[in-house]
Amino acid sequence: MRSLVVDNVGKPLLKSLWLGRLPNGTQTILAALNENLGQLATVADKINDLTFPQGINSVAATSNHNTEPLEQQIAQQVSELTSFMNRSRSPARNLKHVHNRSEAQVPLNKLLTNCKKNDKRPVSWNEADIAFMQCKSSLGNAATLAYPTPDQ
Repeated sequence: MRSLVVDNVGKPLLKSLWLGRLPNGTQTILAALNENLGQLATVADKINDLTFPQGINSVAATSNHNTEPLEQQIAQQVSELTSFMNRSRSPARNLKHVHNRSEAQVPLNKLLTNCKKNDKRPVSWNEADIAFMQCKSSLGNAATLAYPTPDQ
């Protein structure tokens, strides 16, 4: 700090700035001393060495614990996750037992046959409701068959 200070800055200001940068405990001790800056710096170094001892971090070898149960558990979880991902990626393969999937939508198709874009014919809501419910039921059954619960 002395080398950075110009000649017109006094020692009391330099001491005050330097003390302000020290930890509070060190400031308290040094405030009671009437020494020059060199001696105060030496005392501050000693306080710092006693207060904050330098430690060396080391790495020790761990004891050989049996990790086999943990490895088996991880392998089982990976297997379950893999099978779940395979089921969710290819639902079409899981639907091969649902024959004639298009039959579920035949009632809706019949209802809309020969309809035009701006068709003004009255729609029999009874037939539409029945066709919709049949289609909804078929789709619900297909989803249940595609993604069975893990118990099945």
